[in-house]
Amino acid sequence: MATAHGERARQRVTAMLQVDLQESDQQISRFITDQCARFGNVVSVKIVRSLVSFALVQMAHELQTFEVAGSFGGSVFGIAAVIHLEQTRE
Repeated sequence: MATAHGERARQRVTAMLQVDLQESDQQISRFITDQCARFGNVVSVKIVRSLVSFALVQMAHELQTFEVAGSFGGSVFGIAAVIHLEQTRE
């Protein structure tokens, strides 16, 4: 029997921000900044490309960082939200 908590946990794990990974880091950063701005002031966005691409997003306030992480299925590492990036589906 699945619990509501278990279902939310699964949703958090599978949620990723869809972007066109063929774009430059600057273009992706701008897109992510626009998406995160609804939570407050975005201090910085750093794109990391590896086997799994992700963005480190630093917000002006800690609560905003947690809101960003929660909204995009990410987590918080230090002072930044870690948001996993996925190639957009066409």
